[in-house]
Amino acid sequence: MKKDFRYYVIFYLFGLWLMVNIFTPAMAGDKLRVVTSTADLASIAAAVGGDQVEVFAIAKGYQDPHFVDAKPSYMIKLQKADLFIQVGL
Repeated sequence: MKKDFRYYVIFYLFGLWLMVNIFTPAMAGDKLRVVTSTADLASIAAAVGGDQVEVFAIAKGYQDPHFVDAKPSYMIKLQKADLFIQVGL
């Protein structure tokens, strides 16, 4: 019985620790950094997130997303992003 109680306490403390670490950046007032693959998705993310998000689109509206040249700056943006939204596989 004591063993089961110990497992419940450990599970509860781990869940509490996980929730604190997940929601701390959101409570700090930082904007959520979102990177999208196309400009259409960027406008949707900006409309949904409002002033709580900072959105960057890899492919601009005039570019074909199949032929976008990868740049090192895109990798930096993706590393710093909190969320990546893409179309397709």
